[in-house]
Amino acid sequence: MDDLIKKFLDTLNFNYWNLIRHTVENNKELKKTVPTFLLSPEKLIIYVGSQHIAIEYIGTYNRPISDEKQVECVLYDYSEVDNFLEEIIGVTYDKGTLTIPLNGCVDDLYIATVEATDLLSENNWNFLAQEMTFVLNVSGLFLGENFTRLRNCFFYEKNNDGLKVRNIKWMDIFPIERHDVDQDTEDITVTFPNLPLLAKGDIQYSLPEKLNFQYDKLMTMNRFIELYNSEGTSETDITRFLAEPENQFILNMAFFGSSLHAEKECKWIDNEEKPPIRPDFFVMGSDGMADILEFKLPTIKTETVVVGKINRETFSSEIHSYIAQTRVYREYFEDPRNRDFVKSHYGLEVYYPKRYLVVGRRWMFAPPEWRAIINEYKDLTIRTYDDIVDTVMGHLMS
Repeated sequence: MDDLIKKFLDTLNFNYWNLIRHTVENNKELKKTVPTFLLSPEKLIIYVGSQHIAIEYIGTYNRPISDEKQVECVLYDYSEVDNFLEEIIGVTYDKGTLTIPLNGCVDDLYIATVEATDLLSENNWNFLAQEMTFVLNVSGLFLGENFTRLRNCFFYEKNNDGLKVRNIKWMDIFPIERHDVDQDTEDITVTFPNLPLLAKGDIQYSLPEKLNFQYDKLMTMNRFIELYNSEGTSETDITRFLAEPENQFILNMAFFGSSLHAEKECKWIDNEEKPPIRPDFFVMGSDGMADILEFKLPTIKTETVVVGKINRETFSSEIHSYIAQTRVYREYFEDPRNRDFVKSHYGLEVYYPKRYLVVGRRWMFAPPEWRAIINEYKDLTIRTYDDIVDTVMGHLMS
């Protein structure tokens, strides 16, 4: 596997990235339009399947291109999964009548499950305003045999009572052939397209028009992404940024909120000596009821979020401690006297609130086991920082 990845990256570097970088360095105008993540990604994620290898670029569209040579790569081996593409996307589609093949260059594709479509409709999502290919009642996705590129594609799934959005800004998927050399060795060959020709076209790629139209909000999103990726950033730094009036659209869009209320101190009416709770945010829904958002850092102290033996997996103690904190919030609002206090002091109607825990990055939660674990928590939904960004970008593109 190490030899495969090294040769794969060396080929891309020599025949693709170096050509783009050399051209851009000699043209100041191109520096303003070429997507930053092609030359200076926050991270590269490589997925190896039984018939394909994919590389996903993580980062923002516009920011100064860094001269830093080392880029962190994350590798996932999906050789044994049934559906390589759906495993990458992390969305399970409905048992409908339509199976979608993805092949060639695919731009501005929006695919939603039936339940996700209903949720979007309930929240007044404007389908007619979409300048994209929108597909409903999808029973599955599969890849063709040729090179495939997914660019600015959105995938929607209902997750508990919320919406899960997966945005792929840029992902290239290459066919591979596997041949057994002997019992312990396998020869894997990657089929590349004409990479210099591909680079020549990609140099001219610029921001989608919708993002240009929403330039101010896009820049705010960039600041948010930069903030939670900065060394030394605290939870308070993040929540203070999101609480600023001009930035509140981020959480309102991400959670279909009509208004946002930060750090309201809630006293226990039956026990004043008990420390008050102070959720990071209450987000008011369209039904007039408030839900609770709790933020933790995008970094995880432990090496993995899922621990335990096969068929006995559970979250790490770190994640369990975060969940326990939100469980106190549920306990608080089970008492009608506490609910009356919050309503009279802050004007917030809170009754059996949904609890959202925002923590970590998507690639930290990639193993499928964690999805089964989170389903055991019926009134708790875990969102990653990538989920927040993808959902907001889905709105901005509408």
